[in-house]
Amino acid sequence: MKLLPQNEFEYYLTYEGNRSKLIFSPQGWDTDTIGQLARDNYYNGMLRTLSLPINFVFDGKSIIEAAFLKYSFEAEVILEVTQLNRKSFTYEEIYNSELDFSQYDNDGITVSVILMDGGVSKLIKAKESTKFEYELTGLDVVNMILPGVLFSESSQSIFNNESGPSDRFMPSIDLVINQTKSGFITVQNVEQQENISDESIFSTSDNWFVKGNKDTPLMVKISGFVKGKVGNNEYASIYIRNNSNVNIFQIARLEIQTVDFNVPFEFETDIPLDTKLFIYARTDNFPVGNQLEITEGDLNISYSAKSNPSNCKGIKAEDLYNRIIKRIAPKATAKFGLNFSNRWSNLIITSGNGIREIENAVIQSSFRDFFDTFNSIDSAGFGLDGGVLIMETLYYFFRNASICNQLDAKSCSFTVATDYAANKILGGYNDENTDDIDGQYEYNSLSEYSLPVTRIINELDWRSKYRADQYGIEKIRVDYVKKTNDTSSDNDVFMVDCYFDGTDYRPILGSSYTSVTGLPTNETGQGSYNLRITPKKNLLRHGGYIRSIMDKLGSRYVDFASAGKNKELITISPVDGRVAEKDDVLISGLDNPYFKPIIATVVLKLPRNMMQLATLMPFGYIPFIWQGITYGGFILDLGVDLAKNTERECKLLLTVDNEI
Repeated sequence: MKLLPQNEFEYYLTYEGNRSKLIFSPQGWDTDTIGQLARDNYYNGMLRTLSLPINFVFDGKSIIEAAFLKYSFEAEVILEVTQLNRKSFTYEEIYNSELDFSQYDNDGITVSVILMDGGVSKLIKAKESTKFEYELTGLDVVNMILPGVLFSESSQSIFNNESGPSDRFMPSIDLVINQTKSGFITVQNVEQQENISDESIFSTSDNWFVKGNKDTPLMVKISGFVKGKVGNNEYASIYIRNNSNVNIFQIARLEIQTVDFNVPFEFETDIPLDTKLFIYARTDNFPVGNQLEITEGDLNISYSAKSNPSNCKGIKAEDLYNRIIKRIAPKATAKFGLNFSNRWSNLIITSGNGIREIENAVIQSSFRDFFDTFNSIDSAGFGLDGGVLIMETLYYFFRNASICNQLDAKSCSFTVATDYAANKILGGYNDENTDDIDGQYEYNSLSEYSLPVTRIINELDWRSKYRADQYGIEKIRVDYVKKTNDTSSDNDVFMVDCYFDGTDYRPILGSSYTSVTGLPTNETGQGSYNLRITPKKNLLRHGGYIRSIMDKLGSRYVDFASAGKNKELITISPVDGRVAEKDDVLISGLDNPYFKPIIATVVLKLPRNMMQLATLMPFGYIPFIWQGITYGGFILDLGVDLAKNTERECKLLLTVDNEI
C-alpha cells in the first residue's frame, strides 16, 4: 500500500547547484505576509520587493553557515517552498526566493537571514544609477554615416576709437551679439586700437576680427557702416585687409573735401584656413598730414556652410539594452519588447567621442538613464514577465487579460490615484551647448506643457537623458578639428534615428517628409534629422498615459507652454500627419487610455497559487465583485498569505472599462 504524504509543506535550499530537502522547517515561514507583489511606481512593471527575516536550524543552518563562511554577504542561496496538492497528492512549488545575507545573524542555535524576493529585481535596484562604460567595439557595433547639416552663423560688432586719431591704424572692435566660434570661422573682440608704423604687422597682429578655420575656403558676407572724420586737404581710404597684406575690399575712398563721413558697405569674400581679416584705415600722406579718425561703426558677419559627411561608431538601442542588463545582472534573461524592437530597430546610440571618431570611444550610461530616455521618446515600462526582464511600451504593462477567476470582495473602497495625476509635463531634451552655433534653430530641446488640472500640483519629467540635438552633434564634428582636444560633450550620450542602407546606418532626413518648415537655416529641412523624436512627437507617444490620468477631461487640451529653443518646427508626413511643435493637443484625440485613475482597496481571499498566477500574467488584472458589480484592477500592491491563505487587503488600479 502506497503511503500518502503527511506534511503540508516541503522546503529546499539550493546552494552551488545542489538542491537539498530540509528535514527541519525554517522558522518564520508561517508569518502573515510571506508573498508580496508590487507594481514599481517608477518603472510601472512588477518587481517582487519582499524583505522578511527567516530562521534556520540544524540542516538548514549548516548550509547557510557554509555559504556565509565562503562568500560572506554575497552568498547565493535559494529557498524553495512546495505545498501538497490534496487532489493529486503531489507537491507543487508555491514560493521561490533568494536569501539576502546582508543581515546574517548566528547565535549558535539558529541562523537568521532575510528573504529577498527576486534576485534580479534586487540587482537592478542596487545598480540602476551606476554609470558603466560600454566600449564601441565588438560585433554589435555598427557604422553610422552622418551627412552634415546646414549651418548659418552671424555676429555683430561695433567700432570705436579709444586712442584718438592716427595716420594709419586698425580700430578697436567690440563684439555685441553672438560671438561666433566654430569649425568654420572664429570671430573675436579687438580690445584696443592698434596704430600701424610697419605694414608687416598684419602677418602677426592679434587684432583681426575674423579668421577662417576650414580647409575649404568659406564664403563670408560682411556688411556695415563706418562714421568718422578726416582732416582738411587730406585723402584717405578704409580697407578690409588680410594677413598677407592684401587689401581685399575698399570700404571707402575719402576725397580731399571730406571732413565728416558715414559710409555703408557690403561684400562677400572667401576665407581660407587661417586667413585673418582686419579693418584698416589710412591717410595717403604718411607720416605727415592731417589725421584720420573712426568715431563709430557697425560690422555684420554671416555665412552658411554645410558640415562634411563622416563615419562614426555606434550601437543599436536594443543591443545597448542587452549590454546594460548583462553588466548589471549577468544571469538574467533580458528582452526588448516587440513594439520597441520594431519601432526603434534602427535607433543608434553613440557618444561625443564616437561622433568625433576618437579611438577607444565608449558610451557611459546607467540603466536609469537608458530607461528615462526611452520613457521620454516613447512611454516605457520595465519589469519581470515570466522571469524575463522586459522593456516595452507602457500599454504592455496594463494588459486586458484576467490573472485569475472572478473573486468576491469582502470589502472595497475607491480613492483617486493622485500619485498618477499631474498639472505639468517637462518633455524633450535638456538644452545643451549649442547657444553659439545655430542654437536658436535646434528643435530637440526642452519643452513644457500644461495639463488641465488645478487641484493637484505634480510634474511629469519626461526629459531624455540622451541627447538628440542635431546641431549639437554637428558642433562636435566641426568645432573640434583636432582629435586631441577635449570637449565638454565627449562623454555625452547621443542618439540618431536612422535607416539601414544594407551596409551602413544613415539618419532619416527631412527629405523623406512631405514638408518640413520652421528651420531658418534651411526652410525645406532637407538635411535635418532626428525629426521623429522631437518633443511634440515624443509627447504624442505618451497619449495613452495622458488619456488615462486625464479621465473625463477629453474635451480639454494639453497646452503648449514654452520651448527652450525652436518652437516653429512643423512637419508633415504620411505616418504622423501634420505635427506643429507649438500647437496645443486635444486630449480626446490622443491614443486610447490604459487604466482609470482610481484605486480600489479591496479585501479578497486570493487563490493559494496566486504567486504563480501573477508570475505567469503579472500585467493582467484581477476581476472581483463588490455589491453586485464586477470590477477589474491591475495589481499595485498585493500580499499573499501562502501558509494560512487568509483574506488579504489588496490595492488595485482600475481597468478602463470600469464604470465609476
